[in-house]
Amino acid sequence: NLGLEIATGDFVYFVDSDDEPMPGCLHRLDDALANQPDCGIAIGANIRRTAGRIDKTKSPAGFTSDLVKNAESYLRNEILPIAMGSALVRRSAVGPARFPEKAGLDEDTIFWAAVLTHAMPATVPYAVLVYHHDESRMKQRFLTDAGSALRHISEALDRLAGFGVGIDALNWRKAWISRRIARELVHAGRHAEASSFLK
Repeated sequence: NLGLEIATGDFVYFVDSDDEPMPGCLHRLDDALANQPDCGIAIGANIRRTAGRIDKTKSPAGFTSDLVKNAESYLRNEILPIAMGSALVRRSAVGPARFPEKAGLDEDTIFWAAVLTHAMPATVPYAVLVYHHDESRMKQRFLTDAGSALRHISEALDRLAGFGVGIDALNWRKAWISRRIARELVHAGRHAEASSFLK
C-alpha cells in the first residue's frame, strides 16, 4: 500500500518474494495493455508449482465487459485467482483499491476484486510467472488466530460493497473462507472450533 501511495510511474507490478517472473513477462503484459488501451489490467497465465505435484498452468479466462460481474465472479471462484506477479496494472486503474492490512488471509483476492470493479482486463495466454504454492504455510495461515482472521476478512469484504459488489457475492466469499478455515481446523483436531465456523 505504501508503494501504491508513492508510485509515480504509469504502471504498477507486484511480485511475491518466493515467485519467479518468467523472462519477458513484463513485455508481454505491457504489449497486451498497449494493444488494448481501454484495458486497465493485463493478466497472464501462471505455472503453479507445488512440492510433490506436477506443475499446473493456469490461464486467465471468464472475464466479461461487465466489470462488477467480473469482480463478483472472481470472489465466487468462477474466475481463476490472479497470482501476484502475473498482472500488470495501469496506476490510474488502481483507483482507491488497497490491500486490507489487517487481513492475513485472502488479502490479494480482496485487492484484485476491487481493481476488477473498474478495470477492464486484457488476458495473456502465455505463462508469465512461476507461482510457488507452499501448502504447509497456507494451512498454517488458516489456523493462526482463526476467529480474528475471519473477522478481519469479513470487514475487508464488506468494504467492497463501496465498489458496487453485491452482498450475495460478499456473503458467498465469507462462507467459503469459513469453510476453508473449518476444514483446516478439523485436520488439526480442533473440532469444536471447526463447528463454530461452520455454524
